[in-house]
Amino acid sequence: MSIIEHDSIVGGEILIVDETKANLQLLSDILSDAGYKVRPASNGELALRSVEAKLPDLILLDIKMPGMDGLEVCRQLKADEKACSIPIIFISILEDVRSKTKGFQAGAVDFITKPFHSEELLARVKTHLSINRLQLNLKSQNAELSKEITERKQAEEALQESEAFLKTLIDAIPTPVFYKDKDGKYLGFNRAFETFFGETKERLIGKSVFDINPPELAEIYHAQDAKLFNDGGTQRYDSQVKNAHGNLREITFNKSVFTDNKGTVTGLIGVLIDITEQKRAEKALRES
Repeated sequence: MSIIEHDSIVGGEILIVDETKANLQLLSDILSDAGYKVRPASNGELALRSVEAKLPDLILLDIKMPGMDGLEVCRQLKADEKACSIPIIFISILEDVRSKTKGFQAGAVDFITKPFHSEELLARVKTHLSINRLQLNLKSQNAELSKEITERKQAEEALQESEAFLKTLIDAIPTPVFYKDKDGKYLGFNRAFETFFGETKERLIGKSVFDINPPELAEIYHAQDAKLFNDGGTQRYDSQVKNAHGNLREITFNKSVFTDNKGTVTGLIGVLIDITEQKRAEKALRES
């Protein structure tokens, strides 16, 4: 089995698309200082040419630009077989809810709001690079397994190796991550999840939301998971949860289904992003 040789969490090449030179410079400085390679583009046409010349690992895309706007750039990239898997994070103003809705419909995975906050920017970039690389590894390994493994013993050994690699990768992600099977039972979670909620594997593994939550909450979580399994793709929503210290936190849930090598949905993976401080900053900005 082939394994990505470079660091799967830090690093990568990021294309930044923004008509404003000051924004390009600011984003370039933040990402370059964090160890990322940066490619700037000042409009949609240049962005498409840059992607055609070399695929980046992630794109930061201004949603509102003269000429070809970010939505159209995103649509064209998602229609391109070679570029469709590149995660696109839109750049938007704080209250531009309508554009955000259109952005998710066009295929964006997340939004970064102006003015930029370096910690939030780097956290979101790192998270989506990790998720995308995880998905690419799953796809690559499934393809290799179907081609190379002919005997059951070989298949079992390869799957064990794959599971160990994916567990290591998930544990390295700095934000809480969990994964469930098609029946909604927890298969596992990473260290960040365990720390945030104070959960143990003995309490969660093999359990469903009905086993560990009040009935009213369990019904809500079950309906959300059922919709994701039925619709496929990804699901994103905000919610409030209590952490291990009993503090109420604002959380963005990002969930995606995963499939076996035949394309059959077998479970889901969820990534939790703590946006409590972001919400407080937004409230303070609105009040000011």
